[in-house]
Amino acid sequence: MSAVGTVEVDAPVDARESVAAMATEHLEAEITTLAGQLAVGECRWLLLVGEFDRREAWRAWGCASVVHWLGWQCGLDARSARERVRVARALFEFVVIRDAFVSGALSYSKVRAITRVATPENEGKLVEMARNATASQMERIVAAYRRVFDRNREDAANRACERRRVVMFDDPSEFVVRLRTTHDDGAAFRGAMGELVERSLRTRPLAEGETRAQRSADVLVEVVVAAAQEAGSAGEGGRMRSPADRHLVVVTVDAAVLSGGDQGECGLDGGPGLALETVRRIACDAEVVGLVQDADGTVVGIGRASRRPPRWLRRRLHARDRGCRFPGCGERRVVSAHHVRHWTRLGPTDLENLVEVCRFHHRLVHEGGWTMTLDPATGSATFASPDGSVVTDPASASRNGSAEPPDPGSAEPPEPLEAANARRGIMITPDTVMPDYPGPLDLGLAITALIPREWLERYRRN
Repeated sequence: MSAVGTVEVDAPVDARESVAAMATEHLEAEITTLAGQLAVGECRWLLLVGEFDRREAWRAWGCASVVHWLGWQCGLDARSARERVRVARALFEFVVIRDAFVSGALSYSKVRAITRVATPENEGKLVEMARNATASQMERIVAAYRRVFDRNREDAANRACERRRVVMFDDPSEFVVRLRTTHDDGAAFRGAMGELVERSLRTRPLAEGETRAQRSADVLVEVVVAAAQEAGSAGEGGRMRSPADRHLVVVTVDAAVLSGGDQGECGLDGGPGLALETVRRIACDAEVVGLVQDADGTVVGIGRASRRPPRWLRRRLHARDRGCRFPGCGERRVVSAHHVRHWTRLGPTDLENLVEVCRFHHRLVHEGGWTMTLDPATGSATFASPDGSVVTDPASASRNGSAEPPDPGSAEPPEPLEAANARRGIMITPDTVMPDYPGPLDLGLAITALIPREWLERYRRN
């Protein structure tokens, strides 16, 4: 693991002034030359990310995935990080693409496009096309190829099914919902939404200035809220349910465990046994009824569900933490109130002893062997891995990667990009990254050139 370095300069540099005096032809030459240098640097960076991912080195930082690590340490949003990880893995498989990328002849945008459909048989043709086309033209070629020849269409359909999800989050000025599902379910959803909107318009025409898209948003909210109210009005067997109801976990546990001991039996009532830390994790933020037994197995008491933070405390906790406190995590929706000092060890259920953590990091600080402390003076949360590496959330308003990294060791600073490229024999000119012949796109000719061999053999047989 390495530290985040800092660069010191003798005096501030006015970047705007440094380029304002340049001649236009010099501007053009430096723009295209740097584009080539950046392509080479991006390739090198992706190869490093791919190797980092292969080693699963992100686990040592307490991250759920390499995407989480990239968001924390490199400032990437989750979508960009996932796409770069996909490309990084593809570069280890496709040598021709990698060689063209590392020489600066292909930009990241082109590589991102062609790796979606690349195979060992067609990667050479794709690279040749990418050298003679713009990035937007390559996107069109790849999209057309996938519609016709993609041999992985069935796999893609299965992946689309696995990736289906609804994502909800708050932007600074609005609430955003994103739906991802399969094409057939999407078609059904589109048709149903169209019918619901038409029904709404027949009842209440569009007001002045109102758009159909705005009415669609209103209809979707109304349908979901109405369905939830109908389902929540009565539970199983017609019993009324409160929206505040939570899952009830009944745990049979030795009295010594509840008094803070590290030995004793515990398990789900009538079910399997549980690890002590699993029980403590569940008990952090849930209603728990403990059936307390003595040494003879006689029930000596039933504990009250009093350790769960009340609603007013949860609101204050969320207002302070605004999501998982583990550095770089960013999860805000599905979080638990973690007792820094567990209530089985006489830890109080108050704001000074609670932090919000997501499910992954809640498990990490219980079953995963990590420890956590909370500084009452500054509010900073410190997480320590089993091997002693420490990361700290300094309780800042940004909550975005300002943590102290683990021990930096003796890593050398990276070599400047242009010097590293020159040392590797990579010579970048203003023409390196530019397409050789960015003329009008003949889409039919391009797809014909990419016809898979099995399709040609099938055509010849018929």
